[in-house]
Amino acid sequence: MTECIGCGTMGVAVTAGVVASLEARTSQLAKKSHGVSASGSSTPVTAQILQASDAALPSRFIATVNREESAQKLARTFRSLGEIGEGIEVLVKNNLLAVSQSDVVLLWYVILTVYTT
Repeated sequence: MTECIGCGTMGVAVTAGVVASLEARTSQLAKKSHGVSASGSSTPVTAQILQASDAALPSRFIATVNREESAQKLARTFRSLGEIGEGIEVLVKNNLLAVSQSDVVLLWYVILTVYTT
């Protein structure tokens, strides 16, 4: 499972990219199983994702935020990402639980510098 602590703008971008790659993989594998050839370009990352075993890929996501309003907005955003996005859990003020249930934790911070004149 992958967890994103403090899932703000950067967390949404990273999570959306991972989800999009997983959704594309699901689509490509479905086309292959029906004998349809995949069209479009392929990148090395796409090839790696297509060849990876299901066990090697993230299958569950948890995002954490500090406010209920943020959780509701984030849940709407993730639902718009498709089937995988609909399953992303959003927790409010519960980083410890999220981390304890995760294999991978994405954590970042922004340094805010205020200059006065």
